[in-house]
Amino acid sequence: MTGVRLTTNAYPHDQRLEAWRFALQRVSLELESDNEDIYGDLVSFTSGQKIQFIRCTGTAQVLNLDFRQEARCFWLVLLLEGRLIATSTGASGDESVIEIGEGDMVYGGGDTRCRIAMAGDFRLLLVKVPHSLPALKSRSQLPTEISDLIADTAVGRMMSSLLRTVADTILDISDDQIRPVELALPEMIAATLLDRAPAKALGGAAGGRAAILERVFQSIEMRLSDPNLNTHQIASEHNISPRYLQKLFESHGESFGHYVKLRRLERCRLDLGSPLHAQRSISEILFQWGFNDSASFSRAFREQYGMSPREYRKSPESVG
Repeated sequence: MTGVRLTTNAYPHDQRLEAWRFALQRVSLELESDNEDIYGDLVSFTSGQKIQFIRCTGTAQVLNLDFRQEARCFWLVLLLEGRLIATSTGASGDESVIEIGEGDMVYGGGDTRCRIAMAGDFRLLLVKVPHSLPALKSRSQLPTEISDLIADTAVGRMMSSLLRTVADTILDISDDQIRPVELALPEMIAATLLDRAPAKALGGAAGGRAAILERVFQSIEMRLSDPNLNTHQIASEHNISPRYLQKLFESHGESFGHYVKLRRLERCRLDLGSPLHAQRSISEILFQWGFNDSASFSRAFREQYGMSPREYRKSPESVG
């Protein structure tokens, strides 16, 4: 993992404001303040899948989130302590204003600028998830406006609890400990975006297709280790025809076979980089995740990640 750590207390009083401003800029946050008495503490790291976690603690201040110059991403802010008001102007030109409390979240797409204002002491966790991750890319459109996710909803409780644990252990968490979060978080986000998509975006029939496809994704995830996984098996489970299943994937610019291959490759990549699987051979890992031919697996792995499985295992990338 790579990361940043800064606390303003490490600087002379007259240097704290600029040190804090610079630390925030390094994670694409802009500070609106000239208060030299400002306090801030920032810890960030980027996981192997390029998910960035940023814990920010401070006194009253206003921050601007602008990730338009970065790779497309989904972002969310979990408020750990304090109160927060988020303001954004959506693609329609309408202004959205959202106030959240402890345990609640506000989220948006990387093309959406957002201003977050904290009137008092606060602690928050900002998470940026690349939209290019397979779990998100073929399953969800990035939101064009900000929305809130309240902690007393089912998915809100799960995400809040998961991310609060990350925030509380951010200084000590290891690459291997973050891997389950890397797997679970994109899945939760995809389900959230589908569940909360506006009716006009999904429509009646389109909404039904999206709901079926989400259930299909979950079924595939549970059966990746089955080398005989096929469209007939999944279609039968969901009472649809194999041809209709293929149509569902085509509507997302994807094919069933290619999606399954990408998910298997990603599971293999995570295992190849995990100390827990260091004693297992590459063959054992690829067979476990449903591949049945070493040569074709190696070709597919190189095409997806730019290096062979063996090279990846030895590279610094495999340990974050």
